[in-house]
Amino acid sequence: MNDYEERIESLKERVSRLMAALEEVNFECQRLEIINSNLDFQLKEANRELNQNIAVLQALEEENEKIEIKVGGGCYPSPYFCIENLPLGVWKFFYEFSVYQNFFFISSSTFFSILET
Repeated sequence: MNDYEERIESLKERVSRLMAALEEVNFECQRLEIINSNLDFQLKEANRELNQNIAVLQALEEENEKIEIKVGGGCYPSPYFCIENLPLGVWKFFYEFSVYQNFFFISSSTFFSILET
């Protein structure tokens, strides 16, 4: 074989290796596209669930605000129940019940100070 033929054979082998590498890259690209598609679907599903959860939380917040207003003015923005806004009749019930059960929710001095206000 002469020098040109050897060089042509060498180039053919290089082209074969490059084509094989290109096929591997194409296969990997397809695999990554499938993974990307799956991740995109999962992200959309998670966003949908998140939006639903946000809507539920907003509805609960609105409901809590309405309940707080009904209870006695509410304590917004406090997320906790404000015991100081309870009507006097509820305070009397707690005091009488706690004395009857020997279990004190509030002390008698606290109860009488509430009565004075």
